[in-house]
Amino acid sequence: MNTEVQTPQKKRRNSKRKDNAEDEVKKEKLTTSDAIINRLRWDPSLPANDFVIGYLDRFLGIVESTLETHEWDEIPLHRIYYFKYKKLKVWDRNTRMDRISSGKIYRIMKEYDPDKVPSYAPEKIDPEAASDEVNDGQESSESESEYDAFREIIFSDRNKGADQYKLDKLELWLLTNHTNIPKQCKEYPTHISQKGGHYHLPTELVPKFVKKWADCINKEKNFYLDEIPTPLFRLFVDIDVKSTELDDIYDIVQTEWLNVISRYTENYFSKLKDQKSQVDASVVVTECHSNIEDSSTPTARHKSGYRLHFRSIFVDAQVHKKYITSLGLYLESQFHEYENQPKGWTFLDVINVKMCEHTKVRLFGSTKYRRGKDLDRKYTFLGVFGNNAVYDQHESDRLKNDLESLLFHTIVRYDYIEQEGKVQVMKFTQ
Repeated sequence: MNTEVQTPQKKRRNSKRKDNAEDEVKKEKLTTSDAIINRLRWDPSLPANDFVIGYLDRFLGIVESTLETHEWDEIPLHRIYYFKYKKLKVWDRNTRMDRISSGKIYRIMKEYDPDKVPSYAPEKIDPEAASDEVNDGQESSESESEYDAFREIIFSDRNKGADQYKLDKLELWLLTNHTNIPKQCKEYPTHISQKGGHYHLPTELVPKFVKKWADCINKEKNFYLDEIPTPLFRLFVDIDVKSTELDDIYDIVQTEWLNVISRYTENYFSKLKDQKSQVDASVVVTECHSNIEDSSTPTARHKSGYRLHFRSIFVDAQVHKKYITSLGLYLESQFHEYENQPKGWTFLDVINVKMCEHTKVRLFGSTKYRRGKDLDRKYTFLGVFGNNAVYDQHESDRLKNDLESLLFHTIVRYDYIEQEGKVQVMKFTQ
């Protein structure tokens, strides 16, 4: 009988051999380039002339060719590195990715040329499962790969995206489900990633998007999306209270700032033309606090951030800018200054008037991404306040226990909110 003692070192070596053996088994699962070529030649459901082969030329390096310009049997199989459908890689030797054998190729073809997919083409992928590469908390290596998903990310003409662009779970869902029409995404995006991706999400998919959004927050997944307001959008106010002291959180409730803002907002919109009924100035308040290093205000050491989402007031860009500017001046007339206020930081800065020039709204729970780094500044829920900043305990508790409803109340796009029909909308336009 073998009585050899398994030392910790031997156990690690044996474990490593086992892992290597498993890796070898996994490597064998990649369909060979020869099999892919034969599939393209003889499978009538795949238009061979739309595929590109990438191979290593001894003198020129990686070269791409099509069936129309090159007989594929002239290329040594061991020199083949990838296949593309039009511009998108669908088989890659280095990353061991194969979207042809897996059946995903038909979904890719539908994105480019729906008419080219024959009715008898097999659909081996469940569309719902394909739109969510993460199953029950299991990580998908494909979902976090560089933008080589079955759709290509659309960027603006000026911004080609961050280096080493990696898709987070929420952006992957958007990439899978949005319209994917370049002109629409560039000129009329509904969402823009802080890393550069442009997306246009149809209104009918908003409930599913909110569900995925809530799922990412619950699972503490980082995402980096900004929402782009419609011409008519929910009134929101960004407040940045900078301080010269570290860890100096400024409480806008205790200092009466929120009360003053609430009363001013109700009076401001009540006085606008043709507004006869009482204005509902109830507001969902989120907060985001952190120590900072800021070149624009060198003496600042901390920033207390708040975002006020007025539930029923909807404005256009001109009304928004006039309101924000007048609110900043009013706060200055009421408070003059605040404790530990940095030199040169005015109430117009506090109320973030410059934001009106380039309106983007960072999603609730989104990580802030600047210059290639994640900043620990995520908005969290503070509470719901009615007119005159009266704390609404019942509604606050309800939203704390219903994340999807809370997210709905932080959405600013009018088309998304109008579809739900859950909010009494009061419109103010120039």
